[in-house]
Amino acid sequence: MIGVGHDDRADDAAGPNVARMVAPHLPEGWRAIEHHGDLTVLVDLYEGMDEVVIVDAVVSGAPVGTIHHVNLLDDSLSPLAAAGSTHGLGLLEAVALARTLGRVPGRLTLVGLEARRVAVGATMSLEVQCNLPVVAAMVLEDTRATMA
Repeated sequence: MIGVGHDDRADDAAGPNVARMVAPHLPEGWRAIEHHGDLTVLVDLYEGMDEVVIVDAVVSGAPVGTIHHVNLLDDSLSPLAAAGSTHGLGLLEAVALARTLGRVPGRLTLVGLEARRVAVGATMSLEVQCNLPVVAAMVLEDTRATMA
């Protein structure tokens, strides 16, 4: 599982926070990675992995704190995935790059948490903060479902 975001950017810290929450509880064969940089390197981060869950803050216009669960390999991606993450290069572009390179895992899921604030030094929105444990539970459920 890859938690994308920056700890000093309010709601954007959702991904790394969830990665830290789930790390000690992941099933054998899974690991938690915190990624704070360019999404173009995602393809390198999940090299050799069959299944990947990405947690990231998203901005789609949904109410703050909304949790989105999206199959990023679905050819009919929702407007949420098109709205993408809070980073310069969106997840759709990163997935398209991986497809072009022939380096996509068999399963690639986004658990996105709708953000309000992503400015440096801002505090995390209460709605996002309250839903971090819910997102962590979803990630653990996703990782355990693959073991069945």
